[in-house]
Amino acid sequence: MKHLQYSFLIDQAEELIPCDAASEEFLARIDPQDFQAHVQSLELNNANLATTILLNHTSYTLRLVPVSAVRSAAQAKILDKWDGAYIAVLQDQVSLSSVLYTLSKNAGADSVTADMFEDYDTGIYVTRADGVSMFINSRYEEITGIRREDAVGQTIFTLHNQGMYMPLVTPVILRINKEYTVLQSFAGGRYGIISGTPIYDAAGKPYCVLICVNQLEEKAMRVIEGTFREQAITRNKRNALTYVQESPVDIIAESTAVRQVLQDSIRVAHYDVPVLLLGESGTGKEIFASIVHSSSQRRYEPYVTLNCSVISTNLLEAELFGYEPGAFTGASAKGKPGFFEVASKGTIFLDEIGDMPLESQAKLLRVLQDGEFYKVGGVEPIKTNARIVAATNRDLQAMVEQGTFRRDLYYRLNVIPIHMPALRDRKEDVAPLLLHFLYIYNQNYGTNKRFSEDLIRLLQDYDWPGNVRELKNLVKRLIIMSVDDEIGPEHFYRIWSGELKTKEEETAQPPAEGIVVNGLPPLNKAVEEVERTLVQRALEKGGTTRKAAQLLGVSQSSIMRKIREYGLNERA
Repeated sequence: MKHLQYSFLIDQAEELIPCDAASEEFLARIDPQDFQAHVQSLELNNANLATTILLNHTSYTLRLVPVSAVRSAAQAKILDKWDGAYIAVLQDQVSLSSVLYTLSKNAGADSVTADMFEDYDTGIYVTRADGVSMFINSRYEEITGIRREDAVGQTIFTLHNQGMYMPLVTPVILRINKEYTVLQSFAGGRYGIISGTPIYDAAGKPYCVLICVNQLEEKAMRVIEGTFREQAITRNKRNALTYVQESPVDIIAESTAVRQVLQDSIRVAHYDVPVLLLGESGTGKEIFASIVHSSSQRRYEPYVTLNCSVISTNLLEAELFGYEPGAFTGASAKGKPGFFEVASKGTIFLDEIGDMPLESQAKLLRVLQDGEFYKVGGVEPIKTNARIVAATNRDLQAMVEQGTFRRDLYYRLNVIPIHMPALRDRKEDVAPLLLHFLYIYNQNYGTNKRFSEDLIRLLQDYDWPGNVRELKNLVKRLIIMSVDDEIGPEHFYRIWSGELKTKEEETAQPPAEGIVVNGLPPLNKAVEEVERTLVQRALEKGGTTRKAAQLLGVSQSSIMRKIREYGLNERA
Protein backbone atom coordinates (compact mmCIF):
# COMPACT_ATOMS: atom_id res chain seq x y z
CA MET A 1 0.00 0.00 0.00
CA LYS A 2 1.07 3.56 -0.69
CA HIS A 3 1.23 6.16 2.05
CA LEU A 4 0.13 9.76 1.50
CA GLN A 5 -0.33 11.16 4.99
CA TYR A 6 0.68 10.37 8.58
CA SER A 7 -0.80 12.00 11.68
CA PHE A 8 0.45 12.27 15.27
CA LEU A 9 -0.61 13.80 18.54
CA ILE A 10 2.14 15.45 20.59
CA ASP A 11 1.44 15.75 24.30
CA GLN A 12 2.98 18.16 26.82
CA ALA A 13 5.70 15.62 27.59
CA GLU A 14 6.84 15.77 23.94
CA GLU A 15 5.61 12.23 23.30
CA LEU A 16 4.68 11.38 19.71
CA ILE A 17 1.43 9.39 19.62
CA PRO A 18 0.66 7.86 16.19
CA CYS A 19 -2.99 8.20 15.22
CA ASP A 20 -3.09 4.95 13.22
CA ALA A 21 -1.05 1.87 12.36
CA ALA A 22 0.48 3.42 9.23
CA SER A 23 1.80 6.37 11.25
CA GLU A 24 3.19 3.99 13.88
CA GLU A 25 5.01 1.97 11.20
CA PHE A 26 6.40 5.19 9.73
CA LEU A 27 7.96 6.16 13.07
CA ALA A 28 9.70 2.80 13.19
CA ARG A 29 11.37 3.47 9.80
CA ILE A 30 12.86 6.88 10.62
CA ASP A 31 14.97 8.51 13.32
CA PRO A 32 12.32 9.86 15.74
CA GLN A 33 14.81 12.37 17.16
CA ASP A 34 15.28 13.88 13.72
CA PHE A 35 11.53 14.15 13.21
CA GLN A 36 10.93 15.62 16.68
CA ALA A 37 13.64 18.22 16.08
CA HIS A 38 11.76 19.48 13.03
CA VAL A 39 8.53 19.48 15.03
CA GLN A 40 10.12 21.45 17.85
CA SER A 41 11.44 24.03 15.44
CA LEU A 42 7.85 24.95 14.54
CA GLU A 43 6.29 24.32 17.94
CA LEU A 44 8.47 26.63 20.00
CA ASN A 45 7.56 29.50 17.71
CA ASN A 46 3.85 28.82 18.31
CA ALA A 47 3.69 28.36 14.56
CA ASN A 48 0.51 27.22 12.83
CA LEU A 49 2.53 26.69 9.67
CA ALA A 50 3.69 24.23 7.08
CA THR A 51 7.31 23.56 6.26
CA THR A 52 9.08 21.06 4.03
CA ILE A 53 11.57 18.59 5.52
CA LEU A 54 13.69 15.67 4.36
CA LEU A 55 13.57 12.28 6.07
CA ASN A 56 15.27 9.21 4.59
CA HIS A 57 15.84 10.88 1.19
CA THR A 58 12.15 11.75 0.84
CA SER A 59 10.58 15.21 1.17
CA TYR A 60 7.52 15.71 3.36
CA THR A 61 5.24 18.62 4.11
CA LEU A 62 5.10 18.98 7.89
CA ARG A 63 2.14 20.84 9.33
CA LEU A 64 1.91 21.52 13.06
CA VAL A 65 -1.37 22.77 14.54
CA PRO A 66 -2.32 23.43 18.19
CA VAL A 67 -5.11 21.12 19.41
CA SER A 68 -7.03 24.21 20.48
CA ALA A 69 -7.16 25.32 16.83
CA VAL A 70 -8.48 22.04 15.41
CA ARG A 71 -10.99 21.15 18.09
CA SER A 72 -14.56 22.14 17.27
CA ALA A 73 -16.81 22.65 20.25
CA ALA A 74 -19.46 20.01 19.57
CA GLN A 75 -17.37 17.22 18.13
CA ALA A 76 -14.06 17.18 19.97
CA LYS A 77 -14.82 16.72 23.64
CA ILE A 78 -12.30 13.89 23.59
CA LEU A 79 -9.50 16.47 23.40
CA ASP A 80 -10.78 18.74 26.17
CA LYS A 81 -7.82 17.83 28.39
CA TRP A 82 -5.31 18.29 25.60
CA ASP A 83 -5.03 22.07 25.56
CA GLY A 84 -1.39 22.92 24.95
CA ALA A 85 -0.83 19.79 22.88
CA TYR A 86 -0.34 19.65 19.10
CA ILE A 87 -1.34 17.67 16.05
CA ALA A 88 1.41 16.99 13.51
CA VAL A 89 0.48 16.05 9.94
CA LEU A 90 3.14 14.75 7.57
CA GLN A 91 2.40 14.41 3.84
CA ASP A 92 4.67 12.39 1.55
CA GLN A 93 5.47 14.71 -1.36
CA VAL A 94 6.33 11.80 -3.68
CA SER A 95 2.83 10.39 -3.22
CA LEU A 96 1.34 13.86 -3.40
CA SER A 97 3.09 14.41 -6.75
CA SER A 98 1.46 11.24 -8.09
CA VAL A 99 -1.96 12.28 -6.76
CA LEU A 100 -1.66 15.75 -8.32
CA TYR A 101 -0.70 14.15 -11.63
CA THR A 102 -3.78 11.92 -11.55
CA LEU A 103 -6.09 14.79 -10.58
CA SER A 104 -4.71 17.01 -13.34
CA LYS A 105 -5.64 14.36 -15.92
CA ASN A 106 -9.21 14.43 -14.58
CA ALA A 107 -9.40 18.21 -14.09
CA GLY A 108 -12.34 18.67 -16.45
CA ALA A 109 -14.36 15.67 -15.30
CA ASP A 110 -17.34 15.76 -12.94
CA SER A 111 -16.09 12.57 -11.29
CA VAL A 112 -13.09 10.29 -11.52
CA THR A 113 -12.54 6.60 -12.12
CA ALA A 114 -13.80 4.29 -9.41
CA ASP A 115 -10.49 2.54 -8.81
CA MET A 116 -8.40 5.70 -8.46
CA PHE A 117 -6.30 5.92 -5.25
CA GLU A 118 -7.39 2.44 -4.14
CA ASP A 119 -3.75 1.57 -3.46
CA TYR A 120 -3.46 4.22 -0.72
CA ASP A 121 -3.94 3.44 2.96
CA THR A 122 -4.85 7.11 3.57
CA GLY A 123 -8.51 8.05 3.30
CA ILE A 124 -8.90 10.29 0.22
CA TYR A 125 -11.88 12.48 -0.60
CA VAL A 126 -11.92 14.88 -3.57
CA THR A 127 -14.45 17.68 -4.06
CA ARG A 128 -14.87 20.26 -6.80
CA ALA A 129 -14.39 23.91 -5.89
CA ASP A 130 -18.19 24.30 -5.82
CA GLY A 131 -18.44 21.63 -3.11
CA VAL A 132 -19.69 18.70 -5.22
CA SER A 133 -18.13 15.38 -4.18
CA MET A 134 -16.03 13.85 -6.99
CA PHE A 135 -14.39 10.82 -5.41
CA ILE A 136 -14.00 8.72 -2.28
CA ASN A 137 -11.59 5.81 -1.97
CA SER A 138 -12.27 2.60 -0.04
CA ARG A 139 -10.06 3.60 2.88
CA TYR A 140 -12.11 6.77 3.36
CA GLU A 141 -15.26 4.63 3.39
CA GLU A 142 -13.74 2.38 6.08
CA ILE A 143 -12.68 5.29 8.29
CA THR A 144 -15.82 7.41 8.02
CA GLY A 145 -18.61 4.95 7.32
CA ILE A 146 -19.66 7.12 4.36
CA ARG A 147 -20.43 5.02 1.28
CA ARG A 148 -19.19 6.13 -2.11
CA GLU A 149 -22.57 5.81 -3.78
CA ASP A 150 -24.14 8.04 -1.10
CA ALA A 151 -21.57 10.81 -1.51
CA VAL A 152 -20.31 11.14 -5.10
CA GLY A 153 -22.34 13.74 -6.95
CA GLN A 154 -23.78 15.15 -3.69
CA THR A 155 -22.70 18.50 -2.25
CA ILE A 156 -20.75 18.63 0.98
CA PHE A 157 -23.58 20.69 2.47
CA THR A 158 -26.07 17.88 1.85
CA LEU A 159 -23.78 15.33 3.51
CA HIS A 160 -23.16 17.70 6.41
CA ASN A 161 -26.89 18.23 6.96
CA GLN A 162 -27.37 14.46 6.99
CA GLY A 163 -24.89 14.25 9.90
CA MET A 164 -22.29 12.25 8.00
CA TYR A 165 -19.42 14.46 9.17
CA MET A 166 -18.76 17.53 11.27
CA PRO A 167 -17.45 20.20 10.74
CA LEU A 168 -17.36 21.30 7.08
CA VAL A 169 -13.80 21.67 5.75
CA THR A 170 -13.95 22.52 2.02
CA PRO A 171 -15.57 25.99 2.40
CA VAL A 172 -12.92 26.98 4.94
CA ILE A 173 -10.10 25.82 2.64
CA LEU A 174 -11.51 27.78 -0.31
CA ARG A 175 -12.04 30.87 1.84
CA ILE A 176 -8.52 30.95 3.31
CA ASN A 177 -7.03 29.54 0.07
CA LYS A 178 -4.51 27.33 1.82
CA GLU A 179 -4.11 24.02 3.63
CA TYR A 180 -6.32 23.40 6.62
CA THR A 181 -6.21 20.76 9.35
CA VAL A 182 -9.03 19.89 11.75
CA LEU A 183 -10.34 17.08 13.93
CA GLN A 184 -13.50 15.75 12.28
CA SER A 185 -16.15 13.46 13.75
CA PHE A 186 -18.20 10.93 11.79
CA ALA A 187 -21.36 8.97 12.39
CA GLY A 188 -20.90 6.10 14.84
CA GLY A 189 -18.54 7.98 17.18
CA ARG A 190 -15.50 7.82 14.90
CA TYR A 191 -12.87 10.53 14.68
CA GLY A 192 -10.21 11.42 12.16
CA ILE A 193 -7.47 13.97 11.55
CA ILE A 194 -8.49 15.79 8.36
CA SER A 195 -6.03 17.73 6.22
CA GLY A 196 -7.36 19.57 3.18
CA THR A 197 -5.34 21.05 0.33
CA PRO A 198 -6.59 23.34 -2.47
CA ILE A 199 -5.37 22.11 -5.88
CA TYR A 200 -4.50 24.95 -8.24
CA ASP A 201 -4.81 25.18 -11.99
CA ALA A 202 -2.27 26.87 -14.29
CA ALA A 203 -3.78 30.28 -13.48
CA GLY A 204 -3.32 29.78 -9.74
CA LYS A 205 -7.03 29.26 -9.03
CA PRO A 206 -8.24 26.27 -6.97
CA TYR A 207 -10.32 23.87 -9.08
CA CYS A 208 -10.72 21.10 -6.51
CA VAL A 209 -9.91 20.22 -2.91
CA LEU A 210 -7.98 17.13 -1.80
CA ILE A 211 -9.05 15.85 1.62
CA CYS A 212 -6.83 13.29 3.42
CA VAL A 213 -7.88 11.56 6.63
CA ASN A 214 -6.13 9.44 9.24
CA GLN A 215 -8.41 7.68 11.68
CA LEU A 216 -7.88 8.04 15.41
CA GLU A 217 -7.62 4.27 15.92
CA GLU A 218 -8.24 2.37 19.15
CA LYS A 219 -4.67 2.60 20.45
CA ALA A 220 -4.56 6.38 20.04
CA MET A 221 -8.06 6.73 21.55
CA ARG A 222 -6.96 4.81 24.66
CA VAL A 223 -4.07 7.22 25.11
CA ILE A 224 -6.32 10.22 24.62
CA GLU A 225 -9.08 9.05 26.95
CA GLY A 226 -7.12 7.32 29.68
CA THR A 227 -3.45 8.14 29.94
CA PHE A 228 -3.17 11.90 29.53
CA ARG A 229 -0.53 13.19 31.92
CA GLU A 230 -2.07 15.66 34.37
CA GLN A 231 1.45 16.34 35.66
CA ALA A 232 2.70 17.32 32.21
CA ILE A 233 6.20 18.64 31.79
CA THR A 234 6.14 22.42 31.58
CA ARG A 235 7.04 24.12 28.33
CA ASN A 236 10.26 25.67 29.54
CA LYS A 237 11.67 22.21 30.20
CA ARG A 238 11.20 21.06 26.61
CA ASN A 239 14.79 21.58 25.63
CA ALA A 240 16.17 18.06 25.44
CA LEU A 241 16.22 18.23 21.65
CA THR A 242 18.53 20.59 19.82
CA TYR A 243 17.86 21.64 16.26
CA VAL A 244 21.42 22.59 15.40
CA GLN A 245 21.26 23.01 11.63
CA GLU A 246 18.66 24.27 9.23
CA SER A 247 16.92 21.46 7.41
CA PRO A 248 18.37 20.61 3.97
CA VAL A 249 14.93 21.67 2.76
CA ASP A 250 13.67 24.63 4.74
CA ILE A 251 10.57 26.37 3.39
CA ILE A 252 7.97 28.51 5.06
CA ALA A 253 4.97 28.70 2.73
CA GLU A 254 2.31 30.99 4.15
CA SER A 255 1.92 33.13 1.03
CA THR A 256 -0.14 31.98 -1.93
CA ALA A 257 2.82 32.64 -4.25
CA VAL A 258 5.14 30.19 -2.47
CA ARG A 259 2.43 27.58 -1.95
CA GLN A 260 1.83 27.68 -5.71
CA VAL A 261 5.57 27.26 -6.44
CA LEU A 262 5.82 24.43 -3.90
CA GLN A 263 2.85 22.63 -5.43
CA ASP A 264 4.25 23.15 -8.94
CA SER A 265 7.63 21.72 -7.85
CA ILE A 266 5.98 18.64 -6.38
CA ARG A 267 3.74 18.24 -9.43
CA VAL A 268 6.57 18.42 -12.02
CA ALA A 269 8.68 15.97 -10.02
CA HIS A 270 6.46 13.23 -11.43
CA TYR A 271 7.47 14.11 -15.01
CA ASP A 272 10.96 13.12 -16.14
CA VAL A 273 11.78 16.38 -17.96
CA PRO A 274 14.24 19.27 -17.41
CA VAL A 275 13.14 21.99 -14.99
CA LEU A 276 14.32 25.61 -15.14
CA LEU A 277 14.12 27.64 -11.92
CA LEU A 278 14.08 31.40 -12.46
CA GLY A 279 14.34 34.16 -9.88
CA GLU A 280 16.50 36.64 -8.04
CA SER A 281 19.48 35.61 -5.94
CA GLY A 282 18.55 34.44 -2.47
CA THR A 283 15.03 33.24 -3.32
CA GLY A 284 15.82 29.58 -2.58
CA LYS A 285 16.14 28.09 -6.06
CA GLU A 286 18.53 25.43 -4.77
CA ILE A 287 15.98 24.36 -2.14
CA PHE A 288 13.22 23.89 -4.69
CA ALA A 289 15.65 21.98 -6.92
CA SER A 290 16.17 19.50 -4.09
CA ILE A 291 12.39 19.21 -3.66
CA VAL A 292 12.01 18.28 -7.32
CA HIS A 293 14.58 15.52 -6.81
CA SER A 294 13.35 14.25 -3.43
CA SER A 295 9.71 14.23 -4.61
CA SER A 296 10.54 12.19 -7.73
CA GLN A 297 11.11 8.50 -8.41
CA ARG A 298 14.85 9.30 -8.57
CA ARG A 299 15.04 10.32 -4.90
CA TYR A 300 17.18 7.30 -3.91
CA GLU A 301 19.63 7.99 -6.73
CA PRO A 302 22.49 10.54 -6.43
CA TYR A 303 21.74 14.27 -6.33
CA VAL A 304 24.73 16.40 -7.36
CA THR A 305 25.03 20.17 -7.68
CA LEU A 306 27.41 22.40 -9.61
CA ASN A 307 27.60 26.20 -9.62
CA CYS A 308 28.50 27.16 -13.19
CA SER A 309 29.61 30.68 -12.25
CA VAL A 310 32.59 29.78 -10.07
CA ILE A 311 34.56 27.45 -12.36
CA SER A 312 36.58 28.30 -15.47
CA THR A 313 35.57 26.89 -18.88
CA ASN A 314 38.17 24.10 -18.95
CA LEU A 315 37.57 23.02 -15.38
CA LEU A 316 33.79 23.25 -15.83
CA GLU A 317 33.86 20.62 -18.58
CA ALA A 318 36.17 18.43 -16.53
CA GLU A 319 33.74 18.67 -13.59
CA LEU A 320 30.67 17.99 -15.72
CA PHE A 321 32.00 15.21 -17.93
CA GLY A 322 35.11 13.96 -16.15
CA TYR A 323 38.46 13.31 -17.82
CA GLU A 324 40.70 10.48 -18.91
CA PRO A 325 44.10 9.83 -17.22
CA GLY A 326 46.60 12.49 -18.25
CA ALA A 327 44.04 14.39 -20.34
CA PHE A 328 45.66 17.74 -19.50
CA THR A 329 48.48 19.18 -17.44
CA GLY A 330 47.79 18.58 -13.79
CA ALA A 331 45.18 15.90 -14.45
CA SER A 332 45.11 12.90 -12.15
CA ALA A 333 46.89 9.82 -13.47
CA LYS A 334 43.76 7.84 -12.58
CA GLY A 335 41.34 10.13 -14.38
CA LYS A 336 38.13 11.33 -12.78
CA PRO A 337 34.40 10.70 -13.25
CA GLY A 338 32.31 13.79 -14.01
CA PHE A 339 29.09 14.91 -12.38
CA PHE A 340 26.94 13.36 -15.11
CA GLU A 341 28.64 10.02 -14.52
CA VAL A 342 28.28 10.35 -10.75
CA ALA A 343 24.63 11.38 -11.03
CA SER A 344 23.95 8.33 -13.23
CA LYS A 345 20.17 7.82 -12.92
CA GLY A 346 19.79 10.64 -10.41
CA THR A 347 19.53 14.42 -10.73
CA ILE A 348 22.14 17.06 -11.53
CA PHE A 349 21.43 20.63 -10.44
CA LEU A 350 23.21 23.25 -12.55
CA ASP A 351 23.07 26.51 -10.61
CA GLU A 352 23.74 29.83 -12.37
CA ILE A 353 23.30 28.20 -15.79
CA GLY A 354 23.29 31.68 -17.35
CA ASP A 355 27.01 32.00 -16.55
CA MET A 356 27.96 28.84 -18.44
CA PRO A 357 30.38 29.62 -21.34
CA LEU A 358 29.08 29.09 -24.89
CA GLU A 359 31.58 26.27 -25.51
CA SER A 360 30.24 24.31 -22.56
CA GLN A 361 26.65 25.08 -23.55
CA ALA A 362 27.16 23.21 -26.83
CA LYS A 363 28.37 20.11 -25.00
CA LEU A 364 25.53 20.30 -22.49
CA LEU A 365 23.10 20.48 -25.42
CA ARG A 366 24.48 17.17 -26.72
CA VAL A 367 23.74 15.54 -23.37
CA LEU A 368 20.14 16.79 -23.49
CA GLN A 369 19.65 15.72 -27.10
CA ASP A 370 21.45 12.38 -27.20
CA GLY A 371 21.78 11.35 -23.56
CA GLU A 372 25.53 10.86 -23.91
CA PHE A 373 28.80 12.73 -23.43
CA TYR A 374 32.56 12.38 -23.87
CA LYS A 375 35.07 12.72 -21.09
CA VAL A 376 37.78 15.33 -21.60
CA GLY A 377 40.41 13.48 -23.61
CA GLY A 378 38.03 10.57 -24.22
CA VAL A 379 36.93 8.99 -27.50
CA GLU A 380 34.13 6.70 -26.33
CA PRO A 381 30.67 8.14 -25.66
CA ILE A 382 29.22 7.52 -22.19
CA LYS A 383 25.46 7.16 -21.76
CA THR A 384 23.69 9.08 -18.99
CA ASN A 385 20.12 9.10 -17.71
CA ALA A 386 20.55 12.00 -15.29
CA ARG A 387 17.73 14.52 -14.98
CA ILE A 388 18.77 18.17 -15.30
CA VAL A 389 17.40 20.90 -13.06
CA ALA A 390 18.89 24.31 -13.88
CA ALA A 391 18.61 27.70 -12.20
CA THR A 392 19.56 31.28 -12.95
CA ASN A 393 18.93 34.82 -11.78
CA ARG A 394 19.58 36.16 -15.29
CA ASP A 395 17.18 36.89 -18.16
CA LEU A 396 17.95 33.99 -20.49
CA GLN A 397 15.59 35.22 -23.19
CA ALA A 398 17.48 38.52 -23.36
CA MET A 399 20.77 36.62 -23.42
CA VAL A 400 19.50 34.55 -26.34
CA GLU A 401 18.75 37.73 -28.29
CA GLN A 402 22.20 39.09 -27.40
CA GLY A 403 23.88 35.89 -28.57
CA THR A 404 25.35 35.04 -25.15
CA PHE A 405 23.14 31.98 -24.54
CA ARG A 406 22.31 29.31 -27.10
CA ARG A 407 18.73 29.45 -28.35
CA ASP A 408 18.51 25.66 -28.84
CA LEU A 409 19.80 25.01 -25.30
CA TYR A 410 17.34 27.54 -23.88
CA TYR A 411 14.38 25.72 -25.44
CA ARG A 412 15.72 22.35 -24.27
CA LEU A 413 15.98 23.60 -20.67
CA ASN A 414 12.80 25.68 -20.64
CA VAL A 415 10.41 22.70 -20.74
CA ILE A 416 9.10 23.44 -17.23
CA PRO A 417 9.97 26.97 -16.06
CA ILE A 418 9.19 27.80 -12.43
CA HIS A 419 9.44 31.43 -11.32
CA MET A 420 10.56 31.99 -7.73
CA PRO A 421 8.86 35.00 -6.06
CA ALA A 422 11.05 37.63 -4.40
CA LEU A 423 10.57 38.03 -0.65
CA ARG A 424 9.16 41.55 -1.15
CA ASP A 425 6.32 39.90 -3.10
CA ARG A 426 5.51 37.44 -0.32
CA LYS A 427 5.22 39.65 2.76
CA GLU A 428 3.10 37.04 4.58
CA ASP A 429 6.22 34.88 4.88
CA VAL A 430 8.46 37.51 6.50
CA ALA A 431 7.26 37.15 10.11
CA PRO A 432 7.22 33.31 10.06
CA LEU A 433 10.69 33.26 8.49
CA LEU A 434 12.02 35.68 11.10
CA LEU A 435 10.69 33.51 13.93
CA HIS A 436 11.88 30.30 12.26
CA PHE A 437 15.49 31.45 11.89
CA LEU A 438 15.40 33.16 15.27
CA TYR A 439 14.70 29.78 16.82
CA ILE A 440 17.40 28.02 14.81
CA TYR A 441 20.14 30.52 15.65
CA ASN A 442 19.08 30.77 19.28
CA GLN A 443 19.69 27.03 19.45
CA ASN A 444 22.99 27.28 17.58
CA TYR A 445 24.42 30.05 19.75
CA GLY A 446 22.86 29.11 23.08
CA THR A 447 20.93 32.40 23.31
CA ASN A 448 17.34 33.27 24.17
CA LYS A 449 16.75 36.39 22.09
CA ARG A 450 13.31 37.48 20.90
CA PHE A 451 12.02 40.00 18.37
CA SER A 452 9.68 42.80 19.42
CA GLU A 453 6.41 43.26 17.56
CA ASP A 454 7.63 46.70 16.42
CA LEU A 455 10.70 45.14 14.81
CA ILE A 456 8.66 42.49 13.01
CA ARG A 457 6.30 45.16 11.65
CA LEU A 458 9.28 47.23 10.52
CA LEU A 459 10.92 44.29 8.75
CA GLN A 460 7.68 43.39 7.00
CA ASP A 461 7.89 46.81 5.31
CA TYR A 462 11.52 46.28 4.28
CA ASP A 463 12.02 45.37 0.61
CA TRP A 464 14.64 42.61 1.15
CA PRO A 465 16.79 43.06 -1.98
CA GLY A 466 18.80 40.01 -0.90
CA ASN A 467 15.62 37.96 -0.30
CA VAL A 468 15.62 35.03 2.17
CA ARG A 469 19.42 34.88 2.21
CA GLU A 470 19.53 38.48 3.45
CA LEU A 471 16.86 37.74 6.05
CA LYS A 472 18.83 34.80 7.43
CA ASN A 473 21.97 36.88 7.66
CA LEU A 474 20.12 39.72 9.37
CA VAL A 475 18.65 37.38 12.00
CA LYS A 476 22.07 35.89 12.68
CA ARG A 477 23.68 39.33 12.92
CA LEU A 478 21.00 40.71 15.23
CA ILE A 479 21.33 37.76 17.60
CA ILE A 480 25.13 37.98 17.74
CA MET A 481 25.49 41.76 17.93
CA SER A 482 22.57 42.65 20.23
CA VAL A 483 23.27 42.68 23.95
CA ASP A 484 19.61 42.87 24.99
CA ASP A 485 17.37 39.81 25.04
CA GLU A 486 14.56 41.67 23.26
CA ILE A 487 15.62 42.95 19.86
CA GLY A 488 13.74 46.00 18.60
CA PRO A 489 13.87 48.56 15.76
CA GLU A 490 16.69 50.47 17.46
CA HIS A 491 18.95 47.42 17.20
CA PHE A 492 18.13 47.08 13.51
CA TYR A 493 18.95 50.72 12.79
CA ARG A 494 22.21 50.57 14.72
CA ILE A 495 23.43 47.25 13.28
CA TRP A 496 22.02 47.47 9.76
CA SER A 497 22.38 51.23 9.10
CA GLY A 498 25.66 50.73 7.24
CA GLU A 499 23.84 48.51 4.74
CA LEU A 500 21.35 51.28 4.02
CA LYS A 501 23.95 53.88 3.04
CA THR A 502 25.41 54.19 -0.40
CA LYS A 503 29.14 54.49 -0.86
CA GLU A 504 28.56 58.06 -2.01
CA GLU A 505 26.88 58.95 1.25
CA GLU A 506 29.63 57.36 3.27
CA THR A 507 32.34 59.41 1.53
CA ALA A 508 30.31 62.62 1.47
CA GLN A 509 29.58 62.71 5.18
CA PRO A 510 32.35 63.52 7.66
CA PRO A 511 33.20 60.68 10.04
CA ALA A 512 31.84 62.63 12.98
CA GLU A 513 28.38 62.85 11.47
CA GLY A 514 25.95 60.10 12.37
CA ILE A 515 23.44 59.20 15.06
CA VAL A 516 24.46 60.83 18.33
CA VAL A 517 22.50 60.14 21.50
CA ASN A 518 22.85 62.63 24.34
CA GLY A 519 21.79 61.44 27.76
CA LEU A 520 19.19 58.68 27.99
CA PRO A 521 16.02 59.70 26.12
CA PRO A 522 12.91 57.48 26.18
CA LEU A 523 13.32 54.61 23.71
CA ASN A 524 10.23 55.42 21.64
CA LYS A 525 11.34 59.04 21.25
CA ALA A 526 14.83 57.96 20.18
CA VAL A 527 13.43 55.54 17.58
CA GLU A 528 11.12 58.25 16.22
CA GLU A 529 14.02 60.67 15.88
CA VAL A 530 16.15 58.11 14.05
CA GLU A 531 13.28 57.34 11.67
CA ARG A 532 12.61 61.04 11.07
CA THR A 533 16.30 61.68 10.33
CA LEU A 534 16.67 58.72 7.96
CA VAL A 535 13.53 59.55 6.00
CA GLN A 536 14.49 63.26 5.78
CA ARG A 537 17.98 62.42 4.50
CA ALA A 538 16.64 59.90 1.99
CA LEU A 539 14.20 62.49 0.63
CA GLU A 540 16.98 65.06 0.33
CA LYS A 541 19.24 62.55 -1.39
CA GLY A 542 16.67 60.94 -3.69
CA GLY A 543 14.43 63.91 -4.44
CA THR A 544 11.31 61.69 -4.75
CA THR A 545 9.46 59.33 -2.43
CA ARG A 546 10.14 56.44 -4.80
CA LYS A 547 13.90 57.04 -4.73
CA ALA A 548 13.85 57.59 -0.97
CA ALA A 549 12.13 54.22 -0.56
CA GLN A 550 14.82 52.54 -2.66
CA LEU A 551 17.60 54.14 -0.60
CA LEU A 552 16.08 52.92 2.66
CA GLY A 553 14.99 49.52 1.33
CA VAL A 554 11.31 50.01 2.18
CA SER A 555 8.11 50.41 0.18
CA GLN A 556 7.01 53.79 -1.18
CA SER A 557 3.83 53.57 0.92
CA SER A 558 6.00 53.31 4.06
CA ILE A 559 7.81 56.54 3.11
CA MET A 560 4.48 58.31 2.51
CA ARG A 561 3.22 57.12 5.89
CA LYS A 562 6.32 58.42 7.67
CA ILE A 563 6.06 61.77 5.86
CA ARG A 564 2.52 62.20 7.20
CA GLU A 565 3.46 60.87 10.65
CA TYR A 566 6.40 63.27 11.12
CA GLY A 567 5.07 66.21 9.09
CA LEU A 568 7.97 66.14 6.64
CA ASN A 569 8.18 67.92 3.32
CA GLU A 570 7.68 65.43 0.50
CA ARG A 571 9.81 67.63 -1.79
CA ALA A 572 12.74 67.88 0.62
